[in-house]
Amino acid sequence: MKPYVFKVSAIVLLLGALWACQKDSDPAAPAVAVTAPKWDVQQPRTLLYDVELKGYTKGALAMTRTTTLELNFKGGGAVIARFGDAATDYRLTMDSTGVVAPQQPGQPYSPILDLLAQIPPAGLAKAEVGSRWEVLTPSEKSVQANADACIIQSRRTFKVLFADATSIKMEHDGDLRVVDNKAAATNFETMFGTAGGALARQAWTQWRHFLTGETTFSTTGNCLKSATYTAVILPGINMDDTDLKASPEREELSIRLRP
Repeated sequence: MKPYVFKVSAIVLLLGALWACQKDSDPAAPAVAVTAPKWDVQQPRTLLYDVELKGYTKGALAMTRTTTLELNFKGGGAVIARFGDAATDYRLTMDSTGVVAPQQPGQPYSPILDLLAQIPPAGLAKAEVGSRWEVLTPSEKSVQANADACIIQSRRTFKVLFADATSIKMEHDGDLRVVDNKAAATNFETMFGTAGGALARQAWTQWRHFLTGETTFSTTGNCLKSATYTAVILPGINMDDTDLKASPEREELSIRLRP
């Protein structure tokens, strides 16, 4: 049997520092007074999470990783992260949106840690139920300034599903595309020829849905409570959430804070 190789490139591509722009709220959404979510990275404390990772190939479960993630906050944004099934310590810095970075270049890093960064850097302009945001990485301004570069752009959409005085739950969807610029046209034509390049360009410059999930933050504990995601490595055209969750080639990841 061919060994299954668990790929996380799609998840890594999606997560990281994001620029947020507010969208219109649902007109019928009730206003709920809540505190916007943020990580407390200044106070020393230790948090323990249960993590489960599943990989499917040809519709069958091909691998499972069940472990714990310990986050030891040292204060001032310094964090030591440890997985229960690995001997490596990850020495990181974290900001209030959950974005983590190695303290020194060349240190080992796990893409699972990117799941901690699920708050747009600008915060939530509104935390009411039904509020929506869109996040583009890189930004449209950056894309337009680099027409000669071949760019893969991600789009994240956020929607507040639930909010009260103690927690907030958000829905996340992710899409990818190759930016349709001069560099894309040249590269597709080089790889596939004139006719094939035109077809490939048309197909891959469309937004392709590749990830869906939900995140719950504790606004009293100032930390992630739980997150679940389903992602595909090679998204097809016109995929929706149902297609993602039923895809024979998919990855599922969940993380949950222990009481």
